Amino acid sequence: MSYKFRFVLVNPSHPGNIGAVARAVQNMDISELYIVGKLISDISFELAVSKKGSNILNNIVWVNSLEEALKDVDYSISTTARNRDIFDRKFFTAEEIVQKTKLKITNQRVRKVAFVFGPEKTGLTNNEILLTNDTSYIPSSNIYSVLNLSHAVIIYAYELNKVFNKKNQLSFKSNKPENKFSVFSKEEKLITIFNDFLRVKSKKKELVNKSYMKKFRSFVKVSNFSNKEIDFFMGIINKLKK
Repeated sequence: MSYKFRFVLVNPSHPGNIGAVARAVQNMDISELYIVGKLISDISFELAVSKKGSNILNNIVWVNSLEEALKDVDYSISTTARNRDIFDRKFFTAEEIVQKTKLKITNQRVRKVAFVFGPEKTGLTNNEILLTNDTSYIPSSNIYSVLNLSHAVIIYAYELNKVFNKKNQLSFKSNKPENKFSVFSKEEKLITIFNDFLRVKSKKKELVNKSYMKKFRSFVKVSNFSNKEIDFFMGIINKLKK
């Protein structure tokens, strides 16, 4: 079974960090680097920092939104450096989340996985985290827990490389055909269909407020349903609409 890892940087504030990240992912055989934000036309500074990461830099995919970066992804992990209260979402260490990823790939539930990193100064917003299936952190100092962006990236890349490197490559055989739609796109469709259903059918306004919608989004993302499971739920909703 084929699988790919993608690292996504959301609005990185310092061009040099892009170069350092490119070098880090190149060292650990991560092939895809996406950046959410404005295209930087002159990457000479990043090239100077990246050393042998020029191949990654030259193939960066620039997108306008995190949704666009994740649209063809089956399983996504957001990263954070601080404690957050997001609908009782469980946070996993870098090592734990890689082991969870390994289990999902072994069970043939996912093919394409994305790790998402926020801006250096602020990190990801709660709404951005709610677009992902799980959230991870790197255990560090209680006094100052924030790592440099490239340092955080290399730790996750290293943990992935330990499990998925070519010298100790996991081999998965599957006769299943490739899914036409990613799990992320189907999750978003399920959320939209459910929200539209509530707006039409519900007479109670509290069921369609933003907080309730965010709770349902969190439930869907954390559950990380398979395509078949999502189809099952959408089928139920469509029957209830009639």
